[in-house]
Amino acid sequence: MIPFSEDQATALVTDPGTLKRGQELASPANWAGLGRTNTAAWGECAGSGSRPYLTGIDLTEPAFKCSCPSQVFPCKHGAGLLLLLARQPALLAPGVPPAWLAEWLARRQSKSAAQAAAKPAKKPATGATEASPPAAAPAPAALSSATQQKREAQRQARMQTGAEDLETWLLDLLRAGLADLAGKPRSLWENQAARLVDNQLPGLAAALRELADYPTAGPAWAARLLARLGEIYLLLRTFLNRENLAPAARQDVAQHVGLTLKKEVLLADPAALAIADTWLVLGQHTWPEERLTGRRSWLHGQHSGRLALLLEFAFGSRAFATMLVPQARYAGELVFYPGLLRLRAVASASLARRSDAAGGWPAPRTLASLLDAYAASLARQPWLRELPASVWATVGRSAAGTWQLHDPATGAALPLTLPDGLRGWHLLALSGGQPLALFGEWDGQAFRVLSYWWAKPAGVLPVPAASPSAPTAPAPPPANPWPTLLRVALLGTRQSTEALPSLDLGDFPAADSREQQLLLSAGTLALLRKAGFQLVASPLPAPAPPETRPLVGPAGHALLRQLLSRPHYRPLLSDYLQNMGQHQRVVPPALLAKVLGWVQEQPWAAPFVEEALGERGRWLAAQNSAWHFILVAATQHVPTEADWLTGPPPRRRLYLEQQLLADPGHAARLLAETLPQEPAATQVALLGALDALPLAAPLPTEFGPVLEPVLISRAKEVRQTAARWLARTAENPLLPRLWGRAAPLIKHKTKLLGRDTLAITLPTWSAEWQRDGIEQKNTDYAGGEKAAQLGQLLALLPPSFWATAWGVSATQAVALAAASEWAAVLLPAWLRAARLHHDAEFALALLLHEASQPSLPPKSRLLVEASWVLAPGQKETWLLAALPASAAALPPGNGWAHWLPLAAQPWSAALWQRALPLLRAALRQPASWAPEQTDLDQAVRSLLFALGSSDEPGLLAHLPTGLGELSEVQPRFAEEVAQVLELLELRPRLTASLLEGPNS
Repeated sequence: MIPFSEDQATALVTDPGTLKRGQELASPANWAGLGRTNTAAWGECAGSGSRPYLTGIDLTEPAFKCSCPSQVFPCKHGAGLLLLLARQPALLAPGVPPAWLAEWLARRQSKSAAQAAAKPAKKPATGATEASPPAAAPAPAALSSATQQKREAQRQARMQTGAEDLETWLLDLLRAGLADLAGKPRSLWENQAARLVDNQLPGLAAALRELADYPTAGPAWAARLLARLGEIYLLLRTFLNRENLAPAARQDVAQHVGLTLKKEVLLADPAALAIADTWLVLGQHTWPEERLTGRRSWLHGQHSGRLALLLEFAFGSRAFATMLVPQARYAGELVFYPGLLRLRAVASASLARRSDAAGGWPAPRTLASLLDAYAASLARQPWLRELPASVWATVGRSAAGTWQLHDPATGAALPLTLPDGLRGWHLLALSGGQPLALFGEWDGQAFRVLSYWWAKPAGVLPVPAASPSAPTAPAPPPANPWPTLLRVALLGTRQSTEALPSLDLGDFPAADSREQQLLLSAGTLALLRKAGFQLVASPLPAPAPPETRPLVGPAGHALLRQLLSRPHYRPLLSDYLQNMGQHQRVVPPALLAKVLGWVQEQPWAAPFVEEALGERGRWLAAQNSAWHFILVAATQHVPTEADWLTGPPPRRRLYLEQQLLADPGHAARLLAETLPQEPAATQVALLGALDALPLAAPLPTEFGPVLEPVLISRAKEVRQTAARWLARTAENPLLPRLWGRAAPLIKHKTKLLGRDTLAITLPTWSAEWQRDGIEQKNTDYAGGEKAAQLGQLLALLPPSFWATAWGVSATQAVALAAASEWAAVLLPAWLRAARLHHDAEFALALLLHEASQPSLPPKSRLLVEASWVLAPGQKETWLLAALPASAAALPPGNGWAHWLPLAAQPWSAALWQRALPLLRAALRQPASWAPEQTDLDQAVRSLLFALGSSDEPGLLAHLPTGLGELSEVQPRFAEEVAQVLELLELRPRLTASLLEGPNS
């Protein structure tokens, strides 16, 4: 089978939206009928309708077919299938293509055969290298009619008019000055570019549109803009003088202004240079250009050693005409355009991918030889923007934080251009500070990396031979005239009277005006600066230390990459990284930058992933200030006494929590010494550490003297927090005071006939109550101020006090409270009290009552926190009582969906039997705009997320079959269900991958 890596698959999907949607479909749960041959792959992707989308790929080109209505190729289904093939090729079993795919493949083969048969015979050509002198361009064929002659004359006239108009515009621009361009609208450039397009000069139009971003691109924008304006003006003057150029130079100038020899004319020319070879796709660069997307693909002939550029444009989000896979090899013939360097080419017929083709990568050269080759190439072709090259270098960062390439022997460096900062860290992680081979483009100012590989260094790049037709390179001036040119350009020649420096402009005619002289001088100096670029002395970066633990194996590598690819995998990611560290495995270098970037977004995970980073990961994190916290979090995860004495409040609280669990008496002494002197915010933060104690255990008696003085604090939050925890302290003086106030307020009335009742008297508040954490006003309870005071009082007392005083059970006490006129106060207060005092019996009684007679929202924090104190069996008792008995008609409430995630795992058979029909029915319930339906949908999605995040082994056995036919699931839930099933399927594979050998 023709293989694909995920990088190769991603590179083929040029539309970002399609790629994102394809990533979402690249999971087994979305597919059925998967299969493959050595040259094709296919599958059926579930959609919103009843019939799946039939998706197929011809892997040889590749080309895509899908039954969906999309006009973009590849569509999201094709992108998803290709990504699935790259990630999990074993899922696509060998087989016979279905009839619909076999018919399409047969048509493609017939079309390719017909094209090959119709290919015109060409004169054979040898594989010349870039250093060979250029061949003369062929004379243009005779025009076939007077109409064509007239049309060509009209085109030439329009181009001449457009060029002259551009020259006038540029001169006016320099006459007015560049200083105020930052405040000019973008239309200044767009309007002139549109005129150039109308006059059939699209290459110059694209150059102007590129300049529109310069005035807002940093403090040195004016210097960069003047240099580029000068280069454009040199090209413009050369184009206006095109009749006096040699044929090869004329062809190059025509290509740069946007007039390209038609492919059909080039292929029909028997004198054109044609080379048949096996071509390695070294690298690709894509960029947006108005409504188009441009792409440069650099190919290397495995036998000829020649570099070739395939330049293509695609409209909107459409695919490029030639589907080239990066780092893949293709057999075919390329025909080269005439010109001074002869880099650009076109395929004479479809290129056939060769998965079995042998061949190496081009030998990388030194950075110094790259600069020499660029200077020589620039002398031959002054309008050259990018020179392709393979170099042997070390990736590093300058003191200013910019990316560089270093000569491995001397450390001398040149700038590096990267699409984003993470790409630089990725290269650094891969290389570990060691040299590697990189292919890319050098534009005279920075090197753009397009691909990389491991290789041994070679000699120097061949320097192109001098061409007699090339303009003579002017000698560099003795002093730098650039500051003068920039001052005049900013102010404008209309206002500046400063004399312009006199430069030797080589073969260019003398300037007729100061504006022309300024532009010609700026362009000449820009070329000289690019041609004379020198490596900058710089120390070599220190390499990464050797790794002491094995990397996770190939399966783990692929799975980790998958977990990093989409947000819905994130519930598994932190667990997997933590388990990886526990299994003494480390993250592969190729994924280190992504893992560290994820931890940067999720800082809570730092202490859990540090072991999995390994030596190289820690070395990498130490070089990025944004990642330093990861190392600090790892080394400081266990707080020390120094943190308590001088650390920030979070570290002090962490140390206090540690002491509360290890030595509560010592923790009480620390609080006694510190708490009175702290500000209110710090007091609240430190008292919050008491939550770290085991829930069922009361605080030791040592905390009484610590908390009692804090009750007089002026801060309400401090008083309430202290009162809450003093109420949990053994032998504390607060509870007797509170019970003395509460007992007279609620009396149990026993009747001989009829039900028992509660007689409730609302309290009379005094300032002493505030000292015990009971505020005069509180919004947590309904019924007014006095009712809220009663609620606060009851929430601090253990609920069992009342059952004991009345001689009833917890269930009976709850029934009495529910029947009283102040049930809306008593029941919420007891829920808080049951949570505070860990009274599981009362919590269960309250939750069972709420299940039978709901009075609170299902998502109420009171219900959730009360459930925390239940034992697993008690939780199941509550849930079985709370869940609807049948799913035949879903109840209007959605509490069951909110409460199921609270169940202890693993679920019992009884709970599965009750829960699965409800979930299955909810997933099939038609959508509506009713608020209760919206609430239920949100609750169901939360339940699905909780199931997908669970590590219960039984889920994989129950859920896929329990949900029934996935085609019956409502479309609004289809994606979430597919994600849950995928997460469940991934868990055992993740576990198994940690037992895999690093080279399995």
